[in-house]
Amino acid sequence: MTATTPANTNTAMVNRFNHDVQMAASDSRFGLFGVIVRMFLRFFQIIMAVTVIGLYTVDIARARQLGASADPAWIFAVSLASASAALAIFCFWPVKAFIWFLVDLIFMLLWLIVFGLFAAIYRTAKDQKVTKPGWHKPMEGPSLIRMKHAVWVDMVNAVLWFITGVWGAIQFWRNRKLARAGINAYED
Repeated sequence: MTATTPANTNTAMVNRFNHDVQMAASDSRFGLFGVIVRMFLRFFQIIMAVTVIGLYTVDIARARQLGASADPAWIFAVSLASASAALAIFCFWPVKAFIWFLVDLIFMLLWLIVFGLFAAIYRTAKDQKVTKPGWHKPMEGPSLIRMKHAVWVDMVNAVLWFITGVWGAIQFWRNRKLARAGINAYED
């Protein structure tokens, strides 16, 4: 029986890391290019999620200053953006289970719901004021313009999650097909 030494443990960790890097590099037919595209998309998802947090937190703070409860739609948008940023950070590194594409598509649907909620309120506003039952003051001026822009940021989030979902689905089905053919997708 061989004793486990720190050198053997480190070698095993390095081998595991190298295997994960090879997995990442082969996560598409495009090799390293595919990894860079995936990382760019995930980074952009993080940036857009943080943008949504900033856009909608202003209204939550405004409601709190007025002594009112925050609109559930704003809380939903900020919660979704927080979860999106966390998931994008988690998926920034190679994820072995390509079944994650389903999670990406679920997040896309959630972003479409947020888009629909806020588009119904802000995109149809023809005048300079928008009121909603339960609001103490109507939204007007720069706040209204900010929220009209925020609606399109929500749509960009939905599109980004759709792209990563489709990308993941393609990889899932490709690797599944290769596995059925007896080819290891992670070998050179």
